[in-house]
Amino acid sequence: MWRGDWIYQVLALHEKYGPVVRVAPDELSFIEPEAWKDIYGHRPGLGDLPKAIHLFRPSRLLPPSLLVTEDRVQHRNLRARILPSFTDSALREHDAQIIQYSTLLVTQLRGLCGEGEARKTQLVDISRWYNFTLFDIMGSLAFGEPFGCLEQSDYHPWCAALSGMAQQIAVLLAMSNLGFEWLVSAMVIAGKLTNRNKNAEITREKLRRRMKVQRTDLLTGILDNWDEKEPLDMNVLQPNASMLMLGGYETSSSLVSGLTFLLLSRPEFYSRAASEVRNSFSSMDDMTGLSTSELPFLDGCIREALRRYPPTAGSQPRMVPSGCGGVNIAGHFVPENTTVSIYPYVAGMSSENFRDPYTYDPLRFLGEAKYAKDKFEASQPFGMGPRSCLGRSLAFAQLRALMCRILFTFDLELAEESKNWLEQRHQIIWEKRPLLVHLKVAEK
Repeated sequence: MWRGDWIYQVLALHEKYGPVVRVAPDELSFIEPEAWKDIYGHRPGLGDLPKAIHLFRPSRLLPPSLLVTEDRVQHRNLRARILPSFTDSALREHDAQIIQYSTLLVTQLRGLCGEGEARKTQLVDISRWYNFTLFDIMGSLAFGEPFGCLEQSDYHPWCAALSGMAQQIAVLLAMSNLGFEWLVSAMVIAGKLTNRNKNAEITREKLRRRMKVQRTDLLTGILDNWDEKEPLDMNVLQPNASMLMLGGYETSSSLVSGLTFLLLSRPEFYSRAASEVRNSFSSMDDMTGLSTSELPFLDGCIREALRRYPPTAGSQPRMVPSGCGGVNIAGHFVPENTTVSIYPYVAGMSSENFRDPYTYDPLRFLGEAKYAKDKFEASQPFGMGPRSCLGRSLAFAQLRALMCRILFTFDLELAEESKNWLEQRHQIIWEKRPLLVHLKVAEK
């Protein structure tokens, strides 16, 4: 984990030893499709397996959030409050905001490339522009105020604080697993975690402003669905708002950047996806959350990108609890007090589950005969069970809004400097490189 190559090591172990491997003295990794439900689903008489919090949250000094709290009742209550803001019907109310910033992205990129006789090909770091757009979208959806990234063509300080916080957490996890949890606690107490502290400061400021107004957004569930007997606690609100921003911005950024790279690395599929979009819409005004979801080839491109480059590639460890006598996972007996997990990246890239796993081929998910024996249920990029990702629908809405407008408006070609873009370190998030593309306005 420290070096950022742990998921690749786990994949190599599975390729050598099979569907279950021991990655630590008391920890097992699985790749079989059945293991998803057995590890993360609800078990009659037992419920869902509890989080292996000793691996995921090394210091109890860090405040609880929907992502890391090990308390099932607390998690259920938090999820119930937040869930209404992430239903399909709720997200349709925010369609206009997603469209607004996706369209602004196109406007800004058009300005770089020029029009008419002045039209030229521009070398652009497209992932940087995706980041600007997604951060503005999340700022608008969560706090009612975009961060001006697109208009200023630059990052807001919170972007760096969020990404830096994720990297700091990865270091803390590694330190804790090496037996240095005492040092982690000392660092938290002494306020040495700069990015975490900066993130908390900005989040609290945004929350205070948001709490002064009445509006419907992604935070409505947290702020309005609170028990009247239980006062709003900033120590609960802040980490949940931070996780909301990190999840909505960073994971969507990885997904749209990954899809763009994978399509451009297979020009025949890029051309087919662009043709589907251009033949389906006469203008960007026709693109809505509903209409962009009705493109079968693009949907296959997305599903294959999620297998090849899942935005959350690492595991969510669970613990077989004491006193249960052990459990059965995908036909394997696992004794109590054992940590178990599935790495989405590893399950999706396993040759046990998928033919030619390193090949990006959207036809895999569109009925191509040679992939008939693939174990499609092994690819679960958003997780499974009561702790699965709430933001699936939001991620798809943002992705389709961005990709349809980019494919409709521009011709893209992968720059030579980014041919190996997919070779990345992974800690809690992907450490994405600049994604350089040659961009020009398409001829209509």
